[in-house]
Amino acid sequence: MPSPYSTKRGELCRHDSWRVGCVSCKQDDIGEVCAKLEVEIAMTNEYLCALPPSISQAPIEEERQKLEKEEEKVKARHHSLLDCLSGSRMLMDKVAAEVRATCAKTEPHMLAEAFENEAAAREVEMDDKFRKEHGREPPKLIAADPELEREIESSASTFRGLDLTNIPATPNFFLNSPAGLEIFLRAGKNPMLAIGPIPGPAIMSYGRALAMFGPPESHTESTPKTEREYRERDTLNPPTVAILSEEEQLALFTEDKCLNYTEMLVSEYTRRVKSKKSVSKAEITDSHDKEESSTGGWPDVEGHDWAGLTNWIHRCMERDDKFFEVTLPSWKKQREDQSATMIERLSRWNLSDAVAVGFDDGSWRYGDPRKYWPYSKSLGEMEAEEALKHE
Repeated sequence: MPSPYSTKRGELCRHDSWRVGCVSCKQDDIGEVCAKLEVEIAMTNEYLCALPPSISQAPIEEERQKLEKEEEKVKARHHSLLDCLSGSRMLMDKVAAEVRATCAKTEPHMLAEAFENEAAAREVEMDDKFRKEHGREPPKLIAADPELEREIESSASTFRGLDLTNIPATPNFFLNSPAGLEIFLRAGKNPMLAIGPIPGPAIMSYGRALAMFGPPESHTESTPKTEREYRERDTLNPPTVAILSEEEQLALFTEDKCLNYTEMLVSEYTRRVKSKKSVSKAEITDSHDKEESSTGGWPDVEGHDWAGLTNWIHRCMERDDKFFEVTLPSWKKQREDQSATMIERLSRWNLSDAVAVGFDDGSWRYGDPRKYWPYSKSLGEMEAEEALKHE
């Protein structure tokens, strides 16, 4: 009784991994290659369909020429993929014919043994051919010894990865990423420790972080790039002396205290530190900051580091008895209202009306500015709309 033909290796040779000389394994491998080529061809074809409108609507000649060159490259890649797919399908037909021949002459319960016997015979033929062509024995793959593998795994000298908990960590860098610090704390991680024994993927997608917190603010001061610059920075700006222990610092960022306002507080503290530095460099007095500090408002800031941030929050608590219950919620609501006002005003913006009254700074070439506003529409919604256009 002949066996039914199949493209699945588990129903034919049942080899756990690639077997030299096995046509069933080869058929399975070629099928995976064809599937990947078909996906890439569909993607390049979709890209080719989207390029002509972009070329015709290019606002400047330089951009149009750049898109035309890109179109030529994509076309060449598309034709190359089609040739590869055609060759793979021809090879697939040849191998499938051999698989069908084996199935037609073999009983179902003897199918795996038949493919293994044929694979062994082909392997012998390949070895003989290698000896004739090269005049030496073919290289052999050494089979893994289970007992030896167990000994290696139990060996104390085996490298098991770098334990990042042994690397000293500083939370000072978190001040450059307020939203990242809030995400880090919400994940239950301790900013005073390293990442952990095993590094892993990001705990939040970058697109979702942009949708929730907006794009990062640009830094006015350049980041040190050499050891000398780092030393000069540390000399001019000595580290802040912490007035709280590490446990007390971490206790500030709990659910009932600063956790929900971390991004807002760190952004405000960073802004005030930069403002203080710019004032000291210009050797002038900011009357607004002076009025705040003299009327019982925000306390003065220190260095741009973790100790300075926690010292500042602690002094805010001492100066304001209702800092967590009233001040922070009201301030957050004020910021949210300001964002809502900006979104509402942007939604009323109309390009044709602006041009009609004489507005023309060239920005009309770049389309509606509302698509660049991170709070009006999430990246997921924008991607979903683009996907619907191509369906």
